[in-house]
Amino acid sequence: MDQTADVRQGNCWSITRAAFGCLLRRIRSQLFSAIPVLPVAVLAICISGILAYGQDQPPPSAGDGVPDQLKSYTLKNYTDWLKQYQDAKPEFKPGDTLTQKDIVKLRAFVPPGFYEMLNFPDLHMQIAPPENMSPDQAYMNCTEKYSSQTRLGPRGELVNYVCGQPFPLSQIRLDDSMAGLKEAWNYNWRPRAWGVRNLNTWVLVRPGGTHSTFEHTQPPTDWFVSPADQTGYAPPELGHYFGGGGNVERIIEGIFQLFQYSHIAEFMDTPTKGYLPLPGATDIEFKEWDGFYTPFDIRGTAFVQIRYLDPQRADDSWAYIPVLRRVRRISTEVKSDSLLGTDFTLDDFWGFNARVLDWKWTFLGFKDILGTIGIKEDFEHFYGPMGTIPDDLYRLRKTAVVVREPKYRHTYSAAIMFIDTQTSYCLYHFPFDKAKHLWKTNIWQYRFSEDTTRFVRDNKGVRALDFNGVVAVDVQNRHATIIPGYAGGHPVLLFLS
Repeated sequence: MDQTADVRQGNCWSITRAAFGCLLRRIRSQLFSAIPVLPVAVLAICISGILAYGQDQPPPSAGDGVPDQLKSYTLKNYTDWLKQYQDAKPEFKPGDTLTQKDIVKLRAFVPPGFYEMLNFPDLHMQIAPPENMSPDQAYMNCTEKYSSQTRLGPRGELVNYVCGQPFPLSQIRLDDSMAGLKEAWNYNWRPRAWGVRNLNTWVLVRPGGTHSTFEHTQPPTDWFVSPADQTGYAPPELGHYFGGGGNVERIIEGIFQLFQYSHIAEFMDTPTKGYLPLPGATDIEFKEWDGFYTPFDIRGTAFVQIRYLDPQRADDSWAYIPVLRRVRRISTEVKSDSLLGTDFTLDDFWGFNARVLDWKWTFLGFKDILGTIGIKEDFEHFYGPMGTIPDDLYRLRKTAVVVREPKYRHTYSAAIMFIDTQTSYCLYHFPFDKAKHLWKTNIWQYRFSEDTTRFVRDNKGVRALDFNGVVAVDVQNRHATIIPGYAGGHPVLLFLS
């Protein structure tokens, strides 16, 4: 009897868990009936061969950019993948450009959800060499001097934290139930000097069709804090950087600025001892502002958030809505809702922008992955079936993998994050919906300050990352938001000039 033909006729020849179970049932019912006792070694060889075959096969085609199978993914897809490929060794090297025929080489180094989106004919993933992106000396000095005294309080809050990285990587261990929370605090106090600012374009796109280039609108000249490079914020051809397919529904342009107010390593030797010399700085962690200047119907819409050092104190957040001509306070629940109809929430910024103690954190282990960090262009380029694939350098980076679950009512049931261990920035972020299925995929692109060729005054010597782009794909509703950042950097403060 031709068992292979029989299995195919039964629609079981798909290397999935269900198909493998189907295959075993047929082996048990047909093969075992003919051979009463099958040696365990023979069965093991058969099973290992089937599994090896499955691992050598590429995923189904990415199709229009949102593979259908992603809708059924759960957190278990990620924990199983992590366990299977924990110690995998790459079959590629710096300088290689991987194409569609090489996609199986990426399976162990690109997380599920994004990996499946890469199986399309024009794939070209350039593997970049390792790059040292360690923080500046002030941050590292703080870490060395003060990390030994930092600990967790009874509610999970930081105690005796001064500056730098709160917990060394040696304390992030699977046998420590608090490792996830410690890594969350490392992420929270990642090195970003005294703040960041960038312009950004929000491109909302659906699968199918094509899109043309758009005309970039320069922002109002008085919206910047830093005077650096206030002319020519972005090249005129910026709209040509959105390649690939997809049907563009809407384009929003705005500006983002964040200022760190406290525990600033670079200010430890100043009279303010780590704080910005501004009123109230000793009570504030950061202030951030996000404003939009086009299209016309939302021009002037802005959001302001103040995060306090007291981890139990709620944020102060406001939104200005021009059509109402008034300022409205934003509740915690609203910050988890869609922002202006995009696939992002205010809590999604940077991969996680909520309060650490409002979430339960679990450390899953370390994993080497390919991320878009230390980019090829000062202005991000995109391509692919839906225009959602960064056309950038991909570097192999060691990440800490954590799962966070909300302790309050939230639109997410959980989210998994891949946090770069050298910079503490999030490279991938995968939220799950209330049904515990994968909801969105997020891949972040970061520009290292020392690699920039424009806006040099705001970057060189800072040794910190800045936002260069992010792509969020809603796999349940088949929609995406692409946000490149440009004119970015760490603003030169007037009192430091």
